[in-house]
Amino acid sequence: MFQADDRFKVSLLLFLEEIKDHYEVEVIEVKDKPLVEAQNIIVDHLLRSLHTFLLLLENDNWGFTRNHLKALLRANADVCAMSYYSRHFPYYSCNMRKVEGKTPEGGPLFAGRQEKSGYAECDLVGYGMTLYRREIFSKLEEPYFRLNQYGGPDSYATDIDFCERLRAVGVRLIGCFDYTINHRDVTPENVGELRIEGMKQGRINMLKRKGYLV
Repeated sequence: MFQADDRFKVSLLLFLEEIKDHYEVEVIEVKDKPLVEAQNIIVDHLLRSLHTFLLLLENDNWGFTRNHLKALLRANADVCAMSYYSRHFPYYSCNMRKVEGKTPEGGPLFAGRQEKSGYAECDLVGYGMTLYRREIFSKLEEPYFRLNQYGGPDSYATDIDFCERLRAVGVRLIGCFDYTINHRDVTPENVGELRIEGMKQGRINMLKRKGYLV
């Protein structure tokens, strides 16, 4: 797994302090394991417990608050994911819908949903801050998390495979757009500027390819 962002560590501590008097919480941290193995260890622990929900927080996101958690719970969904922006141009939400076409590896193609608020059904959601009702895992064969089929030899990700299998057994994936958490250096405050710079760089690269710039 990638190195945890220092802002994640601070944010997690503040978040736990904020919610401790309102919810019964157990924190599970799995170190020095591949993502897929760590995720399955966490689910196995959940299913041995009496907890109702699993909240996954990915360690390159930050800015978690009690209001975010309340919004996820308010959806009353089997899966609800807080919106956050991709770290790559065009920096759209990681709460996504499937679109026509394939990736270069032959996998499905997704685009970020652009809702300004509320909830919307999605085809793919990430793990930045996502709430899962424990019952969904009884609908899946083990292992619950598996590497994405089209990720290539160096892939560590599990999101596409997991979401496709959930949707195949009738679990709806709900994205929450009332808030947006931070993703490394991409925040609600700077995402517009990043998009503008990305479009400028894209135009420069196109002109270079056509020989108009050197």
